Amino acid sequence: MGCCFAEFFKGSYLFTGTNDFELLDQIVKLRGSPSEENWSDFKKLPLPLEFDPPTLASDINKSVPNLTPDLALLIESMLNLDPKKRPSANELLTHSFFSDVKSAD
Repeated sequence: MGCCFAEFFKGSYLFTGTNDFELLDQIVKLRGSPSEENWSDFKKLPLPLEFDPPTLASDINKSVPNLTPDLALLIESMLNLDPKKRPSANELLTHSFFSDVKSAD
């Protein structure tokens, strides 16, 4: 959901890789290398990759310019490497960005 949301504001693809390795490289450049610190279950993956040297996450505004600080934090939370730390749809709806959206009830 984070990629779709970022692409909506960017007006184009967030990641443009043409194969798995290019996509992984672009994801790591934006979100940083996965590690035990930013994804507690990372080492439990079937084939966890080691990144040497580790890459730090970059500012989302470099990839999606003109975001408000609040919206940048929202998109970054949706793009969290650790799926357990990404907000649920219900949590997202409580974000101030959606404060003007009326309930269907």
